[in-house]
Order: sequence, then structure tokens, then C-alpha cells
Amino acid sequence: MTDTAVETRRQPSRLEFRAFTGLSLASAAISIDLILPAFSRIRDDLGLAPNSAATAGLVTAFFLGMAVGPIPFGLLADRYGRRSTFLATCVLFVGGALVAASVPTLRLMLFARFVWGLGAAGLRVIAMAAIRDRFVGADMAREMAFAMTVFALVPVMAPVLGAGLIKVMPWRGTFLVCATFGVVIALWSLRMPETLPAERRQPLQVRQVGVATMAIVHSRAALLYTLASVAVFGSFSSYLATSERVLDEVFSRRSWFPFVFGGTAILMGAGSMAVGRNVERIGLDRLIRWALFGYTGCAVAMYAVSRSAGGRPDFWPFIVLLALVLVFYNVLFPNLNAAAMIPVGHVAGTAAAVYATVTTAAGAVVGERLDKAFDGTVNPFSLAFAVAGVVALGLVLAVRRTGSREVR
Repeated sequence: MTDTAVETRRQPSRLEFRAFTGLSLASAAISIDLILPAFSRIRDDLGLAPNSAATAGLVTAFFLGMAVGPIPFGLLADRYGRRSTFLATCVLFVGGALVAASVPTLRLMLFARFVWGLGAAGLRVIAMAAIRDRFVGADMAREMAFAMTVFALVPVMAPVLGAGLIKVMPWRGTFLVCATFGVVIALWSLRMPETLPAERRQPLQVRQVGVATMAIVHSRAALLYTLASVAVFGSFSSYLATSERVLDEVFSRRSWFPFVFGGTAILMGAGSMAVGRNVERIGLDRLIRWALFGYTGCAVAMYAVSRSAGGRPDFWPFIVLLALVLVFYNVLFPNLNAAAMIPVGHVAGTAAAVYATVTTAAGAVVGERLDKAFDGTVNPFSLAFAVAGVVALGLVLAVRRTGSREVR
């Protein structure tokens, strides 16, 4: 199809565009959340100890793929356009899921999860770039918030669906469901028009990574918001990898996992929806500061509750505080993302890739360290959230102190 033909395609409705980009972003969430309830079955089937942390590597390997993938796919998307690159990443996503469903060892499964993560990285970075292609400023923040609302609905359903699936099929079936999801997204993308016209495409040069990186570094607002994203995403990645063990080993409520995970995701989605309707009225930088104060306050309170109980607090006070932290996280992360992208719109695809690489790589490293720090209590887990909140709040307030006008 020629560029002219692509550019004259029917424009999707805003609702369809939000749903498509939201589900593209959710490809990572469904790839993680759907298989979390299967971890105990995976341990049994692969001959691992019942309390083995090795299955957390399925999350870490996926995140490493998501860290490596954005830059090459960002370059390709800036050179060849969004649609064709998106389809290529769908091939990796589906292929990785199919291989992971069929290999007999954890080592091979980790490699397949890495490839699967590469595909998810491409879907994420291209969806972000497409939003940036069509919208700017507060409009972009609003669209990102609505896309993240769709994204947040996936964790509501995925753990419950995963728990149901492993009761009626082998645990490998959850991987096949993820592959089917990738096929559906690929077919849906054929309805989407190209958002990057030919005249705005960049040469395929590695130096574009340096250009985009320097654009972020030279923009104080973009740099500080990116670093704040790293802080909050690192603790969240630990939550994804460790939450199943926390409910099982600390609170002895393994069977509650799908419902606790899904229930907190409902609240996260509700928070995103409320923000999506009001971000323009509140203002992006003000919204980020308010959400960070709430996040940090609840995280510090969660750590205090945990510490005072020797790392084994009462279930309900801890879980309520954790849910509040996660709600504030889901408000924060897409808006920190939007704020970091606003000053670097001239290199949107590659800048989105650099942003995704930095945040995801750091999240994978922090998450792995915290997984290893798990000591049968929630102290390391809750301390990570508290430290992340304090660090991110300091970085965001530094943007305010410099009087930056890049994001409003």
C-alpha cells in the first residue's frame, strides 16, 4: 500500500483509537497478569520447589525483552511508519508466546519470554508514538489517560481469567490465549491508518537514538519526569513479580490472589478514568504533583504499618494501603510518560523508545533485586514503594523549582 493510500484511509473514531492503543499498551499486562495464577502449576510441572522464586524470572525475562525492544522498533517506526512496524512486532509477540507454550524447560521458556517481551515492547512504543503523532499537550495527556484506562481493565480480568483457565486446561493454555490476543491486535491494526506521514519520517540511523536521548537530557522537564517514572515503575515491577508470594507466604491467602489482584486493578482503572475526564481542567503538572503526594503518603504509611508489625501486618490495613498506592501509581505513570514526551515531540518515536527502554530496564533490575530481597515479610516490598515515592516526589518538585514551562 502506498503512503498516499495509507494517509487517505478512514480515520478511526476517537473511541476506537483509544481502545486500540489501550489494548496495545495492555499487551504487556496481559502477558504477565494472565500467567501469574499459573505460577504454582508451572513450579509443579517443571519440578521446582513449591516456594521457588525461579518463576519470577518469567516476569524479569519479559521485562528485559521490553527494555531491549523499544529502541530498534522506535527507529524502524520513525523510518518506515507505524503500521508496518507494528505488524512486525506482532509476529514476535505471537511467536514468543507460542514457543513459550511448547518448550519443556524453564531456561528455554525464559528465552521465549524475552522474545515475547521484544514484541510487547514494539506494541507499546508504537502505540505511544501514535498517540503523540495525533495529539499534543493536555490533549495527549487526556488520550494517554483514556488509553491507560483500557490498559487497566486488563489486570481486572486477566488474573481471574487465568485462574479459571488453569482449572479447565493445562497451564500452557494461558500462553496460547496470549498468542491469540496478539493475532487479534495484528488484525485490528489493519483498520488503523498511518499516523506518521512520509514527509515526517526519519532516516534509519543509529545516531537518532543519540539525538532523542540528548533531546530528553537537554530538556530538564523531560529528564526529571523520566527519572521519576523509573522510580515508580521499579517498585511496581516488584509488585507484579512478588505479589503472588506475598499473598501466599505472608498472608496465607493464595486462593485470594486473582480477586485481590483484580480488585485493585478495578480501583486503578477507576482512577485513570476519573483523571482522563479531568486532566485538562486540573493541569498536567499539578495533577502529577497531587498524585505523587498521595502515592508517597500512602507508601510511607504502608511501610510504617509493615514495620510496626515485624513485616507481617494485618491483612486488611495493609491491602487497603497497597490498593491506594496502586491507584496513585496508575494515575502517575501515564501522566509522567505524557509529561516526559511533550518537550520531545520532534523525535516522538525514538524518544518514546528511549523512555520505554530506560524505565523498563530499570524496573527489571529493581524488580529482580527486590524479588531476591523477599524474606517472608512485606518489609522490603513496602519499603521499595516508600523510597520510590520520596525519590519521585523530589524529582518532580525539582521541575517546579526550576520554573519549567515545558509542561503545563
